[in-house]
Amino acid sequence: MDTSNAMTGLPLLDWAIIAVSLFNTIVLLWLGLIVLLNADLRNSGVLLMGGGLLLGATFFITHTAILGQSLSFNYDGLNFWWQSGWLPVTAAPYVWYVVILWFSGFWSRPHTPLFRRHVFWLSLATLIGVGLLLWMIFANPIPAFESIIALDLAKAPSLFGIPIVFVAAPLLMVSCIGLSIDALLHPAPSAIPAVAIGRQRARPWLLGTSGLLLAVSVLVCYFVAWVLGQSERGGLFSIRADTIGWFDLALSLLIAVGNLSLGQAIVTYEVFTGRILPRRRLNRQWRIVLLIALALAVIVSWSILLQLRLIYGLLLTVVMAVAMVAVYSWRTFEEHEALIRQLRPFVGSHRTLTHALSLSESSVSRAQELLDATCHDVLNTQRGLLLPLGPFASLAGAALAYPKADTPSAPPVPDGLEDGPMLLSTDADQAYHWAIPLWAERGLIGALFLSKKADGGLYSQEEIDIAQASGERIIDLLVSETMTERLLKLQRKRVATSRVVDLATRRTLHDEVLPTLHDAILQISALPGGADALAALTQVHQQISDLIRVAVVPLQAGKQADLVDELRALLAQEFPAAFEHVEWKITDRPLPPLDPLANDVLVNAVREFVRNAALHARRQNGDPLHLTLEIQARDALYIYVQDNGVGIDHVPPADTPGHNGLALHRTLLNIVGGECYVEPRPEGGTRATIILPWQSVAEPD
Repeated sequence: MDTSNAMTGLPLLDWAIIAVSLFNTIVLLWLGLIVLLNADLRNSGVLLMGGGLLLGATFFITHTAILGQSLSFNYDGLNFWWQSGWLPVTAAPYVWYVVILWFSGFWSRPHTPLFRRHVFWLSLATLIGVGLLLWMIFANPIPAFESIIALDLAKAPSLFGIPIVFVAAPLLMVSCIGLSIDALLHPAPSAIPAVAIGRQRARPWLLGTSGLLLAVSVLVCYFVAWVLGQSERGGLFSIRADTIGWFDLALSLLIAVGNLSLGQAIVTYEVFTGRILPRRRLNRQWRIVLLIALALAVIVSWSILLQLRLIYGLLLTVVMAVAMVAVYSWRTFEEHEALIRQLRPFVGSHRTLTHALSLSESSVSRAQELLDATCHDVLNTQRGLLLPLGPFASLAGAALAYPKADTPSAPPVPDGLEDGPMLLSTDADQAYHWAIPLWAERGLIGALFLSKKADGGLYSQEEIDIAQASGERIIDLLVSETMTERLLKLQRKRVATSRVVDLATRRTLHDEVLPTLHDAILQISALPGGADALAALTQVHQQISDLIRVAVVPLQAGKQADLVDELRALLAQEFPAAFEHVEWKITDRPLPPLDPLANDVLVNAVREFVRNAALHARRQNGDPLHLTLEIQARDALYIYVQDNGVGIDHVPPADTPGHNGLALHRTLLNIVGGECYVEPRPEGGTRATIILPWQSVAEPD
């Protein structure tokens, strides 16, 4: 190895200095871009943090450039990078102080003790920092690099023989870092509990970063004072080069450790991206970036130190880039496969019909299996509770708990759950810490309550999204299971009833009607002139046979019969004398062509409600029974069937024998996307409401 152009005379030391400088450059550049590109809302705090990280990367770019220039002692290049490097060195501590104030809630309303504690120091730091930066940019008070080597500082603005910039910049650096530590130790309370938890867990990492930066600032002040003390001994030539090299390496290593601590706070808790919950993928990418930065820093610094030809350095960089991209692609594929394995229970067949047809009372519900898989395999939570809400609550049934043997009482649904996932409590003794809303096209259908994670960590944004999608899928499955079981139960009951009626009809015909007809035929056949009577009996026999063989003809909804006309015909033909008065309230808005299935379900549901009113609503004192049928077209199709009868409390419940029609029609309406409910009227009587969304009413093109 050619060491004639080595910076310190120690090749390994030179290699380590350049490698650590490159490592810091890559890490700070990546963190700065990640904060800016992944921010949920790019407010002033996010922009300051991203800009501060990029300032740090800019400093290490100048630092690496100075190291590279010093190999050949190119004073023109050294002067440029030396003077340019002072700008990020001066600005970065001030930006760090402002960012920590933003992180700690300095600008919260109303003003907190943190604001009153730091408002003066922030104003003073802003005045000094901005003034110093403007002075550096326009007055160029920084001595040239060759003047620093010879300690010829006469041309620079000085105070007691010391350049002012060498006093002001280190003092500003130490003050800003010290004030940032004080802000971290006295934060303002956060109004959002989830943000407060993330900040609380990220604070040790940020304190570690600030402590390391403070150590670096103090060492820089000491180094400046020590170097200025060598002016009487002939300048920097009296100082061993390896001494400066070891000092530079120590500072770079301290900053590298601080960068790792800061990166851990950024990617693990995302406290500077404006997101409430961190993302697990960003944490994995952080580890990969560290490996890439380490490998690139080691190899590129080695090629710089050897002063290889440009083509060799480019080839090494290309090979390293391709290898790192391949590793990143491989890890991404592995993570994708792991995610697919976790979600496999949700993409397989639900076996709803098989489960409904199963005769085993001890079989585990498929919905319970999915909840167990979500809580145990995906979320790693200690406890979970799935609570159906809204229109699906009656179909989804009781709440599901994980673990299954755990039966805690369901917590109240918090206000504002519609706005998104909510942190309920940070108390470790509370059963549930998070409430996640579950949605469908018809609004809020449930809530998923989660306890803290088994490992004590925070839920990531991906985990919350998966939990929300899984909970919605589970409720859909519960509704499907319930509707399938209800329909099968009703179908079995109707089939059994039909068979009983059929057998009873056959028995009556065989045991009673046929013998009677046979006797009548024998008697009439013995009488003269009985041909007409015999023909009449034969006709009766034929009519009975035709009645037995007649099939039920479904409604011909495909003809697009007008719903109002069909309902009027229904009341006129089937209930002509059931009510003393029938009032119609029809919307003026024309109804779209009805879907045949929806039309059939609507007509039969109205028939069921009218039949119940005709059979059960009449008062015993003989008061007239009035029926009102109202059709309204608003955000959906509304049909109201109401009477002035005895009320719902006197009507037999739907689950009693012979009164299961309401359950059937409610299920059928749910299938086509509608709903119905029955309630008492304040003035007396019963009011039945049918609601069907327009997308379910309109006939498809």
